[in-house]
Amino acid sequence: MNGLKLLPYDPKDFELQKLGGIFTTAELPKKSFRVSTPLRIRNQGSDFTCTARAVTAMLEDTEKVELSEEYNWMLTAKLNNLDPEQMNEEGVDLRSAIKPAVQIGALERRYSPVAFQVDGV
Repeated sequence: MNGLKLLPYDPKDFELQKLGGIFTTAELPKKSFRVSTPLRIRNQGSDFTCTARAVTAMLEDTEKVELSEEYNWMLTAKLNNLDPEQMNEEGVDLRSAIKPAVQIGALERRYSPVAFQVDGV
């Protein structure tokens, strides 16, 4: 089982490479690097919340405040008409996971009334 599902076909999708806006592997750094320093390290354990945690971490990079991955996870279920129990067993695709951030936004972690059982350090 994998929490990240493949993207369903969308005729609006395109290959960035065809637009000439992609880098080559020769342009990648030769040693390990970070794009930014995360506000906190997440440990999802064995649940299927990887997409919610990834989207939230990405948003934190620009917002500079800790955000609630639980909020993203629940909105992902609601906006995509998914059963949370089924989503927790099967996961979602990245397009579905980013939808809450694009359509509604994020919630600061300090305002979240719930927290996943497994949390980062």
